[in-house]
Amino acid sequence: MRVVVAVACGGSGGHVFPALAVAEALEEEGVETVFLIPPGQGGWLPQGARVQRVSSGRVVGMGPRAALGVAVSLLGSVQALRFLRARRVAALFSTGGFASVPAILAARALGIPILLHEPNARLGRATSLALRLGSHVCLGLPVDLHALGLGGVAPGRVRYTGTPVRGRVLRGLKELGKEEARLALGLHSRPPLVLVLGGSQGARALNRAALTLARELGRSGEAEILLVSGTRLYGETMAALEKGGGGPGLHVVPYLDRVELALAAADLALSRAGGSTLAELAVAGVPAILVPYRHALAHQTANALVWAERGAGLVLPEADLESGALVREVGTMLASEERLKGMAAAARSLARPEAAREVAGWVLELAKGARKDRRWG
Repeated sequence: MRVVVAVACGGSGGHVFPALAVAEALEEEGVETVFLIPPGQGGWLPQGARVQRVSSGRVVGMGPRAALGVAVSLLGSVQALRFLRARRVAALFSTGGFASVPAILAARALGIPILLHEPNARLGRATSLALRLGSHVCLGLPVDLHALGLGGVAPGRVRYTGTPVRGRVLRGLKELGKEEARLALGLHSRPPLVLVLGGSQGARALNRAALTLARELGRSGEAEILLVSGTRLYGETMAALEKGGGGPGLHVVPYLDRVELALAAADLALSRAGGSTLAELAVAGVPAILVPYRHALAHQTANALVWAERGAGLVLPEADLESGALVREVGTMLASEERLKGMAAAARSLARPEAAREVAGWVLELAKGARKDRRWG
């Protein structure tokens, strides 16, 4: 009988992409994976993926909406518990977020080992909950355990693995050279390329910043800009461009299915500082100007500071995007090839291309250890 591992995830690409990478690595080891995701999600799943729907609710603050979130999550825990028991799931892997909480609670009730991936330099609420319930945690960034409040956690329960990157992205980066990638994207081989990434949902502030960069640096031929605007914001970005908001050398796409092309082609990135995005930039060796998202300010600022301390990136508050500081910094960086090379090397030093296999190996280790003792009722 094949080992069955449940993968709990949902929400943004930061939760989804590492889950896909680990599931792929587990399947390569002969493991059967099943995704536990909320109703209405899953457009990102590969064809043929096994899915079990598990309800989940956000619990923020107090009041009726929070109470409803608790009720929905409890329902999801019952759904997850029934599934985990029926399929005799050997282990649960989760990438955190509110969507994973019902599955974590159900797995804990059944004594199923839990491994949760924390991509950020500060613990999320799901990670904190999982640790209190005796789970194991793999960290996406090299941070001090005492700074995370994990100094008292048994060393065997926490490991630094890096954030898993999808196999397709890794393979593409190995195969593609810069010139080949630019040709595939329809870009020129010169001048330097600035890649603007707002995360899986897009970022209005970064989209506006890309238009500014195109006006100031595109017209002078100092840079070419590739903006991944996000599907939701593509229409308004193109409307602004048509009104004269941009400049020559600006290329706008709503979404890149083959993100490895853009990563291989880029000389510099302007980006949010989510853990999954940083992992992909690191394996590609792309230095970055990082603009933490204000609604995830603590986590993304902590992530960006790790990169800045390593010399792989600069941190720029969102409020400074319109001040002229961005244009000056990008212009200065692109003018110094040696500086860019040094920052690219620093970014590569943060890469963990084997993270998916390492995490999958730990999941299997936990699963095999638990199967010897469990008796299903």
